[in-house]
Amino acid sequence: MNVLKLVSMIFKEKYIRFFIIVLLVAWLGVSFLRQINLSTADLGRHIKNGELILQGNLDVLKTNFYSYTHSDFLFINHHWGGGVLFYLAYKASGFVGTHILFILFSLATFILAFLLAEKKSNYKIASIVSIFIIPLIAYRSEVRPEVFSTFFAILFYWILYGWKKGEIKTKYLYLLPVITLFWANIHIYFMIGLGVIGAFWLELIISSFQSKDRASELQNAFLDRPYRSPDTKSGRERSIFFRLKIWPRVFGDRYFAMSEIKILSYALLSSIFVSLINPAGIKGLLYPLNIFKEYGYQVVENQSVWFLHNYGMRDLRLYLFVAVFVAIIVGLAVSFAKSKKSTKRISEIFDNADFFIIVSLGILSLFIVRNIALFAFFALPIFSGVLDKILPKDIEDLSFYVFRFAVFVLIFFSFLRYAPLYNNGFGVGLLPGINGAADFVKENNIKGPIFNNYDIGSYLDFHLYSEEKVFVDNRPEAYPVPFFKDVYIPAQQNDDVWKEVQEKYKLNSIIFYRRDMTPWAQKFLIARAKDDEWIPVFVDNYNIVFLKQNEQNKIVIDKYEMPKSAFGY
Repeated sequence: MNVLKLVSMIFKEKYIRFFIIVLLVAWLGVSFLRQINLSTADLGRHIKNGELILQGNLDVLKTNFYSYTHSDFLFINHHWGGGVLFYLAYKASGFVGTHILFILFSLATFILAFLLAEKKSNYKIASIVSIFIIPLIAYRSEVRPEVFSTFFAILFYWILYGWKKGEIKTKYLYLLPVITLFWANIHIYFMIGLGVIGAFWLELIISSFQSKDRASELQNAFLDRPYRSPDTKSGRERSIFFRLKIWPRVFGDRYFAMSEIKILSYALLSSIFVSLINPAGIKGLLYPLNIFKEYGYQVVENQSVWFLHNYGMRDLRLYLFVAVFVAIIVGLAVSFAKSKKSTKRISEIFDNADFFIIVSLGILSLFIVRNIALFAFFALPIFSGVLDKILPKDIEDLSFYVFRFAVFVLIFFSFLRYAPLYNNGFGVGLLPGINGAADFVKENNIKGPIFNNYDIGSYLDFHLYSEEKVFVDNRPEAYPVPFFKDVYIPAQQNDDVWKEVQEKYKLNSIIFYRRDMTPWAQKFLIARAKDDEWIPVFVDNYNIVFLKQNEQNKIVIDKYEMPKSAFGY
């Protein structure tokens, strides 16, 4: 087939949809091809969690298992199941396999969301919306258990929307509590699933109250349909007219679809009930509402959009998120106004469930930016549906131009956003040389107690667990709030506190992620590089190792001591 024939075939209507979807999926896939910086990622700890749990060590579920500073501190391991899944992938094919598992779940979630967007609009609108949504999905490209939560959340939406439209049978609602049982033990965002069910439940409550005209319409349509009244002792069948005649009398001029509400109520209540089946029981169920009460350390991903803006982190995707959220709100307002003027029912033009979901996730993402990707997955079908209801129908004839525009934007954004990665961390698996510090520590039998920074904690959990425990790792909820405020941060800011910490914990080594850009970390590293009591023995692009000047470390120091001139002093 020559090139001209191929191009001609591509631009035929029946092939446009296929090629656009392939391009979109490829673009999103490329955005996740960023090699893992294990020095700052949580992944090492997740994998180690999974390994220990499968070995029968359940202390990791409830205590600060990896730290010597607060080893008995109780906390709830809300992502242990995700660790098991990551460990199984790691066991099968290493970090490459774990990374690929993450990418596959992300792409599967996008495809589900795109197909939903098509149902609510058409592939042309869904394609245009995807161009603005994909960068937001890629905002969370680090390998984390929340990838399972986004998949389950969209799957819940798929099932409930299909049931609402009559495309999915009621029996499939029984899948919701079954999925929730696993979800509640995989990641803390199982609460999102309960929220999605609740949004459709509220929509059913609102839309089930109709005018007298609607009740009359239903009565005429279903007058002869048999209906078994639950309060009839004889069990004889009555027509649905009985149902319509009774309920309007109770609720004035409103019709109430009690049977559908009962079905969804059972799905919601049973999902809440099975959420209790986790290692922490009722505490595990309520933990999503309480987790931030235990945070004594500010994590970037848990900050608000305006906090990051004021802090100087001008990521364009933050502003894109705000623009998309505002556009959806405006679109919802227009569709609501349109429904008020229309002779159609409000529910046919304005989806209450979509409103509840997208507004809740949008506000949540404004205050906690880690939720932007989750918002984006829902924004794809919801925004597409809104545009389909408010845009002129003749826009559907623009398929050829949509395709050309999509190709141009995809290529442009791909080059702009990801070209720098081709020479810096593009691919799957770990960054080259990232395990250098851990290998050096193990090869030279370096001992602790270790002082380390927050970022590198999970890296050390993964590499050194059987030999050494850490000072801290990147689980703020696993440490008391005063530990960060009175010990960890002051030790890096104040030499007197640092001396007290050295004496209290008998520190023998320092292992630090050298790109830690917190104000206290850089000050601490400069002070240690000048400190004759601590000798640098290893440094690479990621991490640095200091040893205490003592007899225990003499052999390693004599062999690997780095001159102060290497640090400009």
